[in-house]
Amino acid sequence: GKAVFNYDFDSLKKDDPVIKAVYTVLREAEYRSVTFIPYWKVAPLRWLVPRQKACQDALVVVNDTLNMLISRTKKLVEESDEEFVDEYLNKGDPSILRFLITSGDDVTSKQLRDDLMTLLIAGHETTA
Repeated sequence: GKAVFNYDFDSLKKDDPVIKAVYTVLREAEYRSVTFIPYWKVAPLRWLVPRQKACQDALVVVNDTLNMLISRTKKLVEESDEEFVDEYLNKGDPSILRFLITSGDDVTSKQLRDDLMTLLIAGHETTA
């Protein structure tokens, strides 16, 4: 968590709501991959079917957390006077997120969030 997001999930000591939400989304993705009829694409069913509602709620938790981390890091980068160089490393926040934002590339918050979601899921799948 710290290396990518500068966020301590502390998942070895307690059940973090973000990690629980990630597992809910992963279980749903697996379920959808083997289900023949994509009933989740019917808008009202997303909120009526308990499994779908849990997935939608979990996505809100994950997206809100990632959006908060992105906006917090963007604010920290804007407030600092650091200059990006090829071997950039911020001692206080050596996260990949800060590196991506500081690099100055035109990356939207949505693109950052999607990339962080991939890293979050991949990280938990490989360490499990």
